[in-house]
Amino acid sequence: MHGKIVLITGANSGSLDLGNLQGERRYNFLGAYNRSKLGNILFTYVLARRLAGTHVTANCVSPGPTATRFGDDMGGLPALFPYLVKRIPFLLVDPRKGAETTVFVASSPDLTGVTGRFFLRCRERRTKAITYDLRAAANLWSVSEKLTSGQVSVSVARRGAVERR
Repeated sequence: MHGKIVLITGANSGSLDLGNLQGERRYNFLGAYNRSKLGNILFTYVLARRLAGTHVTANCVSPGPTATRFGDDMGGLPALFPYLVKRIPFLLVDPRKGAETTVFVASSPDLTGVTGRFFLRCRERRTKAITYDLRAAANLWSVSEKLTSGQVSVSVARRGAVERR
């Protein structure tokens, strides 16, 4: 039996400010969104390394620009970006098309054992250089553990199941 963890991500920023991770000092909607996607990729790559040697894989996917309700409930100046993007018809794909990569990575037997990768349009792609920075990934994991109020660690039980402690 093999398990697959698939994280949904998207565009990502090229920098990570651990001292402003939650926008405590300054906040910008698009910057926060991009950094959250960067965090998803970093988290996926760390998780894949932590699960090495198990029957569980961790990969991340981007649906690409997809016509969803993203930003519909926003107000003020930040609402302008999603509003304008949704007015460019050729830019966004139908949600069913956007979901194809997620379904592919979650179900393809060709990806059994493939872990720590990023997929877009059903193909593996390289991500930005910072996503391969082991120190940045370890720092983000550590800060995330503290922010989630506990020392969460992933270990593998004898049965091959992942447990949290």
